[in-house]
Amino acid sequence: MRIVKSWRGPGWAAARGVEANHEGGSIARTAIHLKAAHALVVVDELESADGAEHDFTQHWNVAPEFQTAGEGGALHFRAEQGGTLNVTVSGDGVLTPETGEGGIRLARTLRLAKGVAASVFQWTEQPAQASLGLETGGADWTLAVSGHGFQATLALSGGDLRCELAERG
Repeated sequence: MRIVKSWRGPGWAAARGVEANHEGGSIARTAIHLKAAHALVVVDELESADGAEHDFTQHWNVAPEFQTAGEGGALHFRAEQGGTLNVTVSGDGVLTPETGEGGIRLARTLRLAKGVAASVFQWTEQPAQASLGLETGGADWTLAVSGHGFQATLALSGGDLRCELAERG
């Protein structure tokens, strides 16, 4: 994946990478760090090369010192020294944790020809749940995300990223 653009604003920073070397399709990934919220939002734009539906599988690796503490649409992982990594994903596809030698591996498969998938990872003291509302249109997307102590609206339009942050009580 090659980084093609980066942005910075008050309380956040982001980078966008593109990978088009796969025979079956391409991915454009935008990762946004919401600094004060200790959150990372990842938006993947997926497109098959031939316009037909294909399986796209996302993989996330969780460090070995974490243990699964919750199941379902939002997953929680407790650290041995305290604290929780909270993971929430948008859209279809079930996020499945698998435990192995190197820690926990999360996977989900999305079947589509072209689409957008979002994920949020937030570090908190206690388990917390985030919510994601994703709207797409052409090459643009808007994501409303909220988690423990924050809410944000993220929008990619015409190649420019906008981030509006607010504290949430």
